Amino acid sequence: MNDARSWRSAVLPSLLLLVVWQLHVVSCGGNSSSSTTTPPPNSPPPSPGNVDVLTYHNENARTGQNLNETTLTTSNVNSTSFGLLSAVPVDGRVDAQPLYLSKLSINQVSRNALFVETEHGSVYAFDADRGTSPWHVSMLQNGESSSGDHGCSQITPEIGVTATPVIDRSAGPNGTIYVTAMSKDGSGNYHQRLHALDVTTGTEQFGGPKEIQATYPGSGDNSSGGTVTFDPAQYAERAGLLLLNGVIYTRVIAGEPVRKSRKLLISQPDRILATHRAKIKKS
Repeated sequence: MNDARSWRSAVLPSLLLLVVWQLHVVSCGGNSSSSTTTPPPNSPPPSPGNVDVLTYHNENARTGQNLNETTLTTSNVNSTSFGLLSAVPVDGRVDAQPLYLSKLSINQVSRNALFVETEHGSVYAFDADRGTSPWHVSMLQNGESSSGDHGCSQITPEIGVTATPVIDRSAGPNGTIYVTAMSKDGSGNYHQRLHALDVTTGTEQFGGPKEIQATYPGSGDNSSGGTVTFDPAQYAERAGLLLLNGVIYTRVIAGEPVRKSRKLLISQPDRILATHRAKIKKS
């Protein structure tokens, strides 16, 4: 299922945080009551269960299921107790699925954290209960901007972070969110990089970011002597990142003006970004 299409309806000038996050967290803790009333704005955040959304559609099979849900029903999801919690500003379109960590300590405060990425190349951490942002970082390096849309009508007007990231709560001192981002430098060169960010601060981990570089046997665009070299200007990240057995997998697809049918699967060890060259497969 396509990240950009499935989350298109959620893209607004400001990201809407819904009470569904609060109800979902309470329901999965095992000790929740049947009450679903929204707390007053100044009340302390509820005590959540240990519920995380670490990857696209909740798990690697991409089913979107939450088999531990016990509270949300057709009777209590209604206009009285279920709706808009807050609106928070972001700097671009949101095509990637937001991810969620419960009981995450940021600045010595336990928070239910929501991670949001934009096509302007930004990553935000939000306190899902308070609507505040403890940190915000840009994936763009000095002198860079987000990429133009290359004539692609599905990701427009800019391309930054399109693919849903993935979180490894055991990586690094506090947990790590892995993000791929596309950018363009002042000389007109395009870049696609894999970032590994500390979930509590947004700082780069493991020597990141890592420039995505790869080759594979073949012919066609950007090939020489029977070898095709990955060209970051020709491809866009689409499918959500997959973390499996310590390896990050990302799937890229050539933009419409280049090759509609060329799709590549790229893998990268997750905790040694600076010392390994990515592996690539054509699909």
